[in-house]
Amino acid sequence: MPEPNQTENLYMNLRNAWLNQLHHSHANLLAKLGINNSTRAKMRVHIYFFRGQSHWGYWSERDQAIGLNLKMIETCPWSTVLGILAHETAHQAVDYLSPSVKEKEGPHGPTFQAYCQIIGVDPVFRGSQADEITARLAPNPFGPQKEREPNPILLKVQKLLALSTSPEPAEAEAALTAAGRLMAKHNLELAQEEKTLAAKGFERWILPIPSSRFSMKYSLIATILRDHFFVEVIIIDYYDHLKNNVVKALEILGRPINLVMAEHVFHFLAERTDTLWSHHKPLAREKGETGLGAKNAFIESLLRSFLKKLKMAESQAIKDEGALSSAVILRNDVDLSKFVRLCHPNLRTTTSRASSQAAPFSRQAGAKAGQELTINPPLGQADGQPGGTVGFLENRA
Repeated sequence: MPEPNQTENLYMNLRNAWLNQLHHSHANLLAKLGINNSTRAKMRVHIYFFRGQSHWGYWSERDQAIGLNLKMIETCPWSTVLGILAHETAHQAVDYLSPSVKEKEGPHGPTFQAYCQIIGVDPVFRGSQADEITARLAPNPFGPQKEREPNPILLKVQKLLALSTSPEPAEAEAALTAAGRLMAKHNLELAQEEKTLAAKGFERWILPIPSSRFSMKYSLIATILRDHFFVEVIIIDYYDHLKNNVVKALEILGRPINLVMAEHVFHFLAERTDTLWSHHKPLAREKGETGLGAKNAFIESLLRSFLKKLKMAESQAIKDEGALSSAVILRNDVDLSKFVRLCHPNLRTTTSRASSQAAPFSRQAGAKAGQELTINPPLGQADGQPGGTVGFLENRA
């Protein structure tokens, strides 16, 4: 067990690492403003930590400093910390680049909002309401966590997912198709009913990947979420500030009901693919297929096969009832696209590499496992709320 002085030194080293990351993030925010190097140099700030219960953070023009609440950093996801940093940087931009509007517009007026859009401040962090920020993105270090109302659509989808694990193939396929059809109908109705971007209540959640590499496994999981679960998915580098390392992550954006399902599917597929591989591994070894190549071949083939199964179920629903596909609904959701661009103004598209044909035995076994795979409903969700295995708030970095 570390001595008190050792523990204090470790904590101070961690705080110094946080400051380095924050200064780097602040420099990136300034770069998005399109200002020259001389102005950017003048806008460098002193970042420091404070303890208090009234503010997440603040910008001081007099001190040329941004203060961030230490309790927030210790208890909230790093995405919350970056959101507050970006908010304060937008205040700094107003003071430096548009000082004449401060008196006329107030602290969060049109010019402030314009700078928020330029540097990509999450819409949740564009106001002054700390309660809203706390409730929607992070556990509240200053009070009890607000709870969501149970969602009746999610309850129905969970029941259908339970039926999709039936040993009877016809019943299982029918239940999976019905679950997809219900989600599609619900999203289409929401897109038609909600008149404003604010009314849609879009959110962004971060799902860290336990690796600094982004494997084909997670690329395929991202495709499954984007194509069939009504969320937009972006691959990002994410700083795990409690472990002081950078990992890859999926950022999912959409309506809360879709994010709940997408998060569950992400964790389910990430865990189940590894479990099925561990069952297949001894058989692969007997065929001379060992190592990471065999594992990747099995998991990639499994996920491609499962993706094909989902597409076939969706095609059947379109054929039977003329329903729109999830991809079409997502593509036509103009407001979600606007939300994504607000959060990521400099977004670019990448393509994944072609699949390998190594380890044919494991590849064939993976394809069979993918056809037989069904998504279990989240545990502990009888009330329509996220269950203990999903980590609705706890696992969202």
